Amino acid sequence: LLGLGWFAEAEEKALKGPSCPLQNRLLFHVAHRMNDENKLMMYHQKLNDTTLDQLSLASIHYLRNHFQEATDIYKRLLLENRDYT
Repeated sequence: LLGLGWFAEAEEKALKGPSCPLQNRLLFHVAHRMNDENKLMMYHQKLNDTTLDQLSLASIHYLRNHFQEATDIYKRLLLENRDYT
């Protein structure tokens, strides 16, 4: 649904699921797509220091044209996980 541009429907379906890191990342991206800064900040605060959450954060930085922040996160993740290269 998110890929089709059905952001409200994606949010509705995500909220019906179990509360978990995946749900938070999905809602984080939905908030970005819907230009809802309040929800974006709320879901941003719930992100952890896990690889998947940090990749999600980096992608939002990139989509918002914050290229240096995104690059910094990607570099840090590659340094911490050299087996990813």
